[in-house]
Amino acid sequence: MSAKLPADIFQSRLKEAISPENLKHWCARVGIPLSTLTGAAQRKTVPAGTTLIEIANAANCSIDWLLGLSEQPQARRGVPARMPEARPGQLQLPRVTKEQFIERRVVNTALMTPVARDAKDWSGFVQIPVYAMKAPEEHGAFIDEKNLKYMLAFREEFIRGQLQVSHNNLYCVEIKGISMEPLLRHGHPALIKPHSSETLREGPYLLRMEGYLMLKHVQRLPGGRLRIWSENQSTSAYQALEVEWPPAKGVDFQILGRVLWSDRIF
Repeated sequence: MSAKLPADIFQSRLKEAISPENLKHWCARVGIPLSTLTGAAQRKTVPAGTTLIEIANAANCSIDWLLGLSEQPQARRGVPARMPEARPGQLQLPRVTKEQFIERRVVNTALMTPVARDAKDWSGFVQIPVYAMKAPEEHGAFIDEKNLKYMLAFREEFIRGQLQVSHNNLYCVEIKGISMEPLLRHGHPALIKPHSSETLREGPYLLRMEGYLMLKHVQRLPGGRLRIWSENQSTSAYQALEVEWPPAKGVDFQILGRVLWSDRIF
């Protein structure tokens, strides 16, 4: 008898986790698109990234169990696991009040799939804060505890090895809107490296323009200008435009950081 494929194990265990509810009704109730799961079944693949996290959370089971890596179903049932505080040399988290609950989520981006949120050993991970895309008042910073939504844990080997950056000062924003789909998906986190004096290279960036925060594709043009555009051709907002770079004095335009990762490496 041949061994089951990972996609078959995933589909079988998901049906077991949501039983006796059928897949169509379950997807409608928890807000996960049915097409996500039927498409994965047809392609013989397993949903990856934050999509798999959402599925495991909604099914109230561990990701390891869904993928056939554990024989303990519903290992995550109850209070979600919380990650330990940062050790010396790791990212220092914003101070929060006792009334605030900061959810810890984990992504194994070395394999582009999540690891179980109930994992016992957190060594080898770094914690990165995820902020809401809320514009700051005047020219203040939007990176503060009021906008902090949750923490993501990335494998240290992924940050240093594949991205080849230090985790210090990295942060994530939760993508808002569909103007950058399919490159950047609404509701997913985008890992940001703060912009410095380094040469701009073409790709997605986090910008502040006229008081608004936005994620846009940026390309440097000859003559000290930037071309900025959205990926989603079906949206009319913020079509391709050109701006002076560096901006003239008094112009509210700032490049806050470059997108390093959001379900894929940039």
